[in-house]
Amino acid sequence: MEDEWGWSAGSQVHRPGFHVYRSQSSDSPWIRLKDRMLPSEVPTSSRVCATYAFMDEDAEADVTYYYRLEGIDVRGNRTSHGPVTGMMPLCMHPTEESSP
Repeated sequence: MEDEWGWSAGSQVHRPGFHVYRSQSSDSPWIRLKDRMLPSEVPTSSRVCATYAFMDEDAEADVTYYYRLEGIDVRGNRTSHGPVTGMMPLCMHPTEESSP
């Protein structure tokens, strides 16, 4: 299953990207979902906002996850945002009705 979520970021000055973390509760250990940072959508000199989307390809159906976003600037300073929660619903398939 896949769980997609997005966010908007303000000025991207000196911020080359983000890391996304997931946990199954707000007090459980956080797991970084990608080895590499998600790159900024705009140049690091830009003062414009940007919109991002992230697909959690390993999300299991009917499980609530907590996600945290970590912005990283060019000096290596980290800023944490979140957590937010999300759940991928179980797939619903229509049932075939039998005729009498």
